[in-house]
Amino acid sequence: MQPTAQEPVLKIALPVPLRQLFDYLPQEDAPLPETGSRVVVPFGSRRLAGVVVEVAAGSDLPREKLARVINCPDELPALTPELLDLLAWCWRYYKHAPGEVYFNALPPVLRKPGGLIPALPKQYRLTQKGEERLAQPVGRIRAQVKILERMQQGPVTEAQLRALNPSWKKLLEKLLEQQWVCSEPPAPDKFNPAAGPLLLDEQRNAVEDIVSGLGMFRCHLLDGITGSGKTEVYLKVLEQVLQRGGQALLLVPEIGLTPQLVSRFTRRLGFEPVVTHSGLSEGQRLQAWARAR
Repeated sequence: MQPTAQEPVLKIALPVPLRQLFDYLPQEDAPLPETGSRVVVPFGSRRLAGVVVEVAAGSDLPREKLARVINCPDELPALTPELLDLLAWCWRYYKHAPGEVYFNALPPVLRKPGGLIPALPKQYRLTQKGEERLAQPVGRIRAQVKILERMQQGPVTEAQLRALNPSWKKLLEKLLEQQWVCSEPPAPDKFNPAAGPLLLDEQRNAVEDIVSGLGMFRCHLLDGITGSGKTEVYLKVLEQVLQRGGQALLLVPEIGLTPQLVSRFTRRLGFEPVVTHSGLSEGQRLQAWARAR
């Protein structure tokens, strides 16, 4: 099929050491991918994953010379418009190959043509039919009934089901087939901070000074020995950021300190922070990336 003059052209970043974007035609008989979406394209004798950076009206090359996108593996874009803008500034400012910049913002799994963004997590809850089944004798499905009884306390996640029974997947399939349970998106993490210790004057001054600059580019230096209360300042500032609907990135100096800090922050903030570091497997880093989106 010959390309038509009306077809848009996709400007795609590829993970190659060349300081340019590459022009491709969209996949035939498929929705036009949004900017930030991953695509799979032919590149010489190879197939590469790419990121759609721009949808343009035309190309400097003749349209008959342009190859087509092979497929779009994900339902949603991998990179947000805000992140695309930041990465575009980075590769232009540092004179670096744009594809390498964009792909360094993705987990290693998503840099490969076969990588997939994880499906959105689900939780499972009891239906009216499930309530009716619980009112009947247990019979020969004791393991399934045990799961239904657990769901009477509220929706459960896959991790909770795994803790209930090693064969939870097969049991869940049967429960869904019988329409005794149904799936739904999990409730978002609730920000429910616990009260912390009373701040000292120096801590309170630091918190007030940092919070007064939220939304602006400002730097602060906390100078104090171990045990002087710097972490409590971070927690108080984080409370303010989260109450305003924002996000925060906390850098930990050593991977070995991560578990105790995650435990402390979870107790104080009411939910478990997303953790990523080089000690995680590619799958774990992908899950952390997906959760933080």
